[in-house]
Amino acid sequence: KQIDRLIPVSIENFADEKFILLKPGNSMYEHAIRIFKESGVTPHIGLSLDQLSTSFFLCSQGGGCAFVTDTVFKYHKFDNSILLYNIAESGVRTFGVAYKKEQYTSNVIKEFVRIAKECIA
Repeated sequence: KQIDRLIPVSIENFADEKFILLKPGNSMYEHAIRIFKESGVTPHIGLSLDQLSTSFFLCSQGGGCAFVTDTVFKYHKFDNSILLYNIAESGVRTFGVAYKKEQYTSNVIKEFVRIAKECIA
């Protein structure tokens, strides 16, 4: 599937759907709530979970709609029974990596930073 070419749709199209959200305190939860609030949609929350991959799995089993990142589709198998939508109101999320350049940086950290840059570029 070409997830990077999805046509944006408004969250209002899903106003009557049940949602699987991550728990408060998780950045994806905060992001979802902001989208609902800015759109004037009151979500019907069926489940609140700790893990993004668990919400993806339950969504794929018909448990409701879930907000996921595109990296879920890069690293998890999924079939054509899952409908993907690009939420028009999704905006931009910020991801940061912090480390001290002046101090010794292990090869593991250097590789992590390289992969992180590659994934979000």
